[in-house]
Amino acid sequence: MSCDADGRTLARVVDASEATLVVLDAEAFALSRLWCLYEIGTTPLHKLELLTDQAATAQVVAAARQVDAATAMCFSDDDRRMIT
Repeated sequence: MSCDADGRTLARVVDASEATLVVLDAEAFALSRLWCLYEIGTTPLHKLELLTDQAATAQVVAAARQVDAATAMCFSDDDRRMIT
């Protein structure tokens, strides 16, 4: 499956879903992965739900302020080119 097909498939899934739930712990690991950022960024705001432990809120906010798609982890150069 090509990267473009993956993007279209993701768009269909997001469209058919009630919400995209992003669970973030104190490390906010999802914010360091390019595909996760892509999924978050392609979800309409009214469908985006963020869940974090109240004790981790400050760490999650700090991690969100440092998000950089250019340096986010991505295991495929084709995916990186498609996403960025």
